[in-house]
Amino acid sequence: MKEKFAQALFKTKGSRIVKIESAMPQDPSELVTTLHFSDGTMLSTRYWRLLCDGRPLISSFDHTQNYKLKTPTHAPEELMAELNEKTLWIASCDEETGDLTLTFEGDMKLEIFNFSANEVWEIRFADGFKEFSNYVLD
Repeated sequence: MKEKFAQALFKTKGSRIVKIESAMPQDPSELVTTLHFSDGTMLSTRYWRLLCDGRPLISSFDHTQNYKLKTPTHAPEELMAELNEKTLWIASCDEETGDLTLTFEGDMKLEIFNFSANEVWEIRFADGFKEFSNYVLD
């Protein structure tokens, strides 16, 4: 299973994010962000952080925070604005934690976190193969 997953991740290289959707139940901390890639891959996650030049730029934890701005942060919209038209160079999974790292052109790195034994991210590839954060470690 791990080898098939690694191969499927590798095949996403060269794709781009074409759409980002978000769903937020009553509690803002339960935000679910779904990324749609140009190759047909879909990734849904609760916990993510975008780095630019090695520095944190925006995260799912920033969603609805005001930070003394005129309007609260809409993290998925900001994520789309940053990654729009950026090509995915590398996608990998940490075998110890189950965290995903997606590296895009322009020194942009999207980290997808697996904080618990529950399904906090799900990825479905264009060929129908899918994997969940809590099973990828088996």
